[in-house]
Amino acid sequence: MENDTEARNQAIEFAMKATDDEVVVARIADAAPGTDDAYKALARLTLAVDGDLRHDDPPIAWIRQVDAAPGWRTRRPDAEGSLWGELQTLRVVTPDPGSDHLLDELFLRREMLEAA
Repeated sequence: MENDTEARNQAIEFAMKATDDEVVVARIADAAPGTDDAYKALARLTLAVDGDLRHDDPPIAWIRQVDAAPGWRTRRPDAEGSLWGELQTLRVVTPDPGSDHLLDELFLRREMLEAA
């Protein structure tokens, strides 16, 4: 399996691409693999994407501690108004805040934009 940080980041990226719901993404980000909280977070994500998850998509793979399918990024288009799309836009107009956590990066970039 890929290292835990990379697997977690892929799960968060997947969730950010799939939804604009910060709570859903935060629950994925905050859960530990294999826990009840992780499975509850996965259930919330499943509802947010209308059940459109494969067994080898990053959130499921991370929770189960197995490798995600190669090429998942090409299979998962960004949902309209997704958090991922917002982050990509903010990356163009704000400096790097130096965060290793994608959701924190989004929040920090929003703060930078508001402060400008």
